[in-house]
Amino acid sequence: MEQYELDNRTNLDEEDEEFDLGILIYHVWQGFRKFWWFIPIMMLVFSLLGYVYMKKQYVPMYEAKGIFTVSTKVSDQYGDNNTSYNFYYDKGTASQMAVTFPYIIESEVFQQVLLEELGTDIINGDLSVEAVPDTNLFTIIVHSDVAEDAYQIVTAVMANYPTVARYVIGDTKLTVLQAPSLPVRPYNSVNGIKKNVAMCAILGFLVALVPIGLYAITRREIHNREDVRQWLNMRCFGTIPRIHQKKRSKKNRTPLDVMNAKSDPAFVDSMKRVSSRVFKEVDKHNDKVILVTSTSPEEGKSTITMNLATLLSEQGNKVVFIHGDIRKLSQTQEGEDDETKGELTTILNSIEESIPRLNEVLVKSKLYEIGIFKMTENPINLLQSEAMGQLIDELRKVADYIIIDSPPVGLMADAMILANYSDGIVYVVRQDYMNRGHILNAVASLPVEQCKLYGCILNYSTEKKAGGYYQYRYKEIA
Repeated sequence: MEQYELDNRTNLDEEDEEFDLGILIYHVWQGFRKFWWFIPIMMLVFSLLGYVYMKKQYVPMYEAKGIFTVSTKVSDQYGDNNTSYNFYYDKGTASQMAVTFPYIIESEVFQQVLLEELGTDIINGDLSVEAVPDTNLFTIIVHSDVAEDAYQIVTAVMANYPTVARYVIGDTKLTVLQAPSLPVRPYNSVNGIKKNVAMCAILGFLVALVPIGLYAITRREIHNREDVRQWLNMRCFGTIPRIHQKKRSKKNRTPLDVMNAKSDPAFVDSMKRVSSRVFKEVDKHNDKVILVTSTSPEEGKSTITMNLATLLSEQGNKVVFIHGDIRKLSQTQEGEDDETKGELTTILNSIEESIPRLNEVLVKSKLYEIGIFKMTENPINLLQSEAMGQLIDELRKVADYIIIDSPPVGLMADAMILANYSDGIVYVVRQDYMNRGHILNAVASLPVEQCKLYGCILNYSTEKKAGGYYQYRYKEIA
């Protein structure tokens, strides 16, 4: 495998990225799952704000109206003493009436007559007139915030119209078809408030979609194997599916171990395929010491590392598995009768005595685990100590492979120190978890000029396979 180079990918122009609608939809769905709680909160907030605003601005309005016809007075053929009020059906007369009626109503003279009739200085209402085309049928409508005012204005208009109209179009007669009545409830009822509150809730929903959309379009994580090759510029050995485990206590939880009969077959099969590819690459270079690391915690690195060591030992290889994160205790503690486990600081303090015993165990069990069973005060000094280098050198003589479970690169300098003892690095990336820029920065800090970067394992994957999508999930054991 060629030496890994970053080739300046941290400075790649985002315009080079191809748009993938499927991935965008997936990220939108992830955004909904991550921020679903934001949607009801925004809908509630906007609804409350809308309700408070509408209640504050709400003024009950009342409507009163009257419907009537207007006829003009004419003389008949028997003389001036015989008169009647006739309804003209011709369009000319109807059109004239439709024009003059609103004019009369809105005139200053009529307004003054209304004020005197109402006994007030202002007309507390909005008055409008509707005319049926080509007829003398009119509807007068008044809107007011006081029901009594609306009723009185309509009544006053209908009572005083003939008096004022006489000076414009002559004597008229107003025939009431629907008398005005006192309104008992506002026409802009609470239902209007409810409608506006509902609209505010919809607005809140749309506003809540904005951060979800931004989350989806700004995601820059590694989503599939092609992303590993394109953005990280490294080989992908394969994917490990997300395995769903029922929530149980840690004591009763089934471990994700390839040797455990209860482990999900999808996990076991994927681990075997990935392990085969990894160590085929390792064997090309006759390497022995392999460091497994990641960018951050919770990427499933320790689970993968332990299973890689287990699979190697099952093939008859003598494997030493080292818990390299000396800042936390190993979950698997050293037992009194368990000769396949040892404590790192104890071994470092007595390398000459420990190595022969360790070799005897390897011959019999093929796998030896070196863990952290007690905390150390100076982790960096321990990792950089001469004893640590001597231990790795001695292990090279008795073991076929040494697998080091390193702390994440993005946390401490421990991974860089351990890389100096290693022949090559396997990098674990959790799907859709870390920004690829952060991953690139972490990889750039590794001493790849001294040890090879073999490639990457994509973990927690939902990548499509021949049989469909993996729909599993698992949590890191170590």
